[in-house]
Amino acid sequence: MTVWLTRPEKQAQKTLQLLHKAGFEVWVCPVMEIVPIADPSARQHVRDQVMNLDLYHKAIFVSQNAVDYAAEEIEQFWPQLPLNTEFYAVGRATAKAAHKYNIEIACDVGETMDSESLLAIAAMHNVQGQKVLIFRGIGGRTTLADVLTERGARVDYCELYERSQPRQSLHALIDQGFGRNRDDIILAYSGESLANVYRAIKHCGLTSLVHQPVIVPGKRVAELAKQLGFSQVFIAENATDEIMLKTLYHAYAMVSG
Repeated sequence: MTVWLTRPEKQAQKTLQLLHKAGFEVWVCPVMEIVPIADPSARQHVRDQVMNLDLYHKAIFVSQNAVDYAAEEIEQFWPQLPLNTEFYAVGRATAKAAHKYNIEIACDVGETMDSESLLAIAAMHNVQGQKVLIFRGIGGRTTLADVLTERGARVDYCELYERSQPRQSLHALIDQGFGRNRDDIILAYSGESLANVYRAIKHCGLTSLVHQPVIVPGKRVAELAKQLGFSQVFIAENATDEIMLKTLYHAYAMVSG
């Protein structure tokens, strides 16, 4: 049995170590790469937004990558964070990443790692007239901004990085031979990465791979998996290593037994 680890290369290293320690054979083939935005005008816009961070009532980090890229900019202009800005994070792992930079997160949303959980807290309901800055990559879901705008907030995006699919992931499946065993398992960490997995499968003409077991974080990504035609979908509560590995053990027991 082989586990296809689809995470971006930087994030994959810790997960790879845990999977090897657990005794799994792993194929590391990222279906997403994350790079800083390159356009000079876009980079200047980011700096301008960070310089005006004190004008925002709330700032939200949507991911660990958003924290890392934002912190690099924030530390240049704010040796001490503005007192009137509250910081929030989508998911506990993102909050933990913020703590590394001494950024205090105003509320713990628990184990779930999606925008809906953050939107459910009281502080995100009473936002009429408030300015909110969302740190994120280019593109992605608009749920946070849409709902907060409906609730009366003025929302701006601070887009720090961009995501793309590595060209090698579109070809590597043919050479690797993944899926020769019925219990080869795919680990997908987001809806976008799952879509890229499917794109690679289609590109290589290996559509039978949609019948391999796939582990995804949360019901929303699971629904996408089913829409794409994946027939063995196992739902992890979130995308942390601990929970994904726990779900992997369960999936392996189910498909290999």
